[in-house]
Amino acid sequence: MTSPHHRPLRFGVCLFTPATRSEWVARTRQAESLGYHVVSVSDHLGMPAPMATLALIAEATERIRIGTLVLNTQFYNPTVLARDIATVDQYAGGRVEIGLGAGYDKAQFETAGLPWSGPRERVDHLERTVKELRRVLGAPETRPRPAQPQGPPLLIAGRGRRVLSWPPSTPTSSASPGRLPCPTATGSASAAWTRSPAASTRSAACSAPVCTTSSSTCRSTASCRHLPRATSPTSGATAWTPDS
Repeated sequence: MTSPHHRPLRFGVCLFTPATRSEWVARTRQAESLGYHVVSVSDHLGMPAPMATLALIAEATERIRIGTLVLNTQFYNPTVLARDIATVDQYAGGRVEIGLGAGYDKAQFETAGLPWSGPRERVDHLERTVKELRRVLGAPETRPRPAQPQGPPLLIAGRGRRVLSWPPSTPTSSASPGRLPCPTATGSASAAWTRSPAASTRSAACSAPVCTTSSSTCRSTASCRHLPRATSPTSGATAWTPDS
């Protein structure tokens, strides 16, 4: 099992403020030119649609990884979401990584006309979504095919005991994923890396985001965990910086 202290540290920026196409293009190109490893977008009603925005960022950039921080899985059918992720990953040349969460803002559920269920039901759907994404994106017959052979790496966000005790009770493959507790900053929750179902070797690393602001949005990322492919060259802890 690989020590989390031997993994590379990446730096990412999560963009919230751009509104127009030209602003998105300018900010993401700036992030790439400054050497950031990944640029991410959020998923909130009243803000640009995340998957469409990732497609725009992919077209505007060449090297930087692109992702969501994070998708509210309650908004999506897992199989349809897998199709959209595969499409964007193909268009982006395999640069996509997907963050997933159970949803926490009751007001947005009411705006969308969706039932506000309890934590158990929301986490159940999050778990089903992860399993379905791994199944669909890793299947050779899946069309469209994602550029990354087993699909983009997944990041799971949450603060409750059940989410933080990931992996789920029923593994997504017959192999038992490896897990390694991570050192965390004061007030943050522990995290763990797990391998993907198709990984041939066990791998573990820490994801303990570093914040440069005291905003609640930044603090919430301290309980995020990556679930990358064990062989992914982009695996490692990520320091997230929200844009100002």
